Amino acid sequence: MRVVLVFILFCVLTLGGVWNAPAEAQGRCLSRGEQRDHVRSGRVVRPSQARRAARGEVVRIRLCEGARGLEWQLQVLHRDGRVQRLSVDAQSGRPVR
Repeated sequence: MRVVLVFILFCVLTLGGVWNAPAEAQGRCLSRGEQRDHVRSGRVVRPSQARRAARGEVVRIRLCEGARGLEWQLQVLHRDGRVQRLSVDAQSGRPVR
């Protein structure tokens, strides 16, 4: 169990730098306060709804400006150890292809 936790921590820390590059290339990510304001106003779906698009454990979720508007960007850890980046349309809650 300890080895699995160390592996997961290693993956999250290692991919932290990789995770930032695509988001910054597309646009900026909103602060937690800005995210909260968008959710409360109903302009975007709740993070819990965006998480439903993932087939694994969501280890990070952020609301960022994408090519088609606001997107929830998720970092998902699968059972087999793969880490996937997933973008979800912030208005509909559907994955962006």
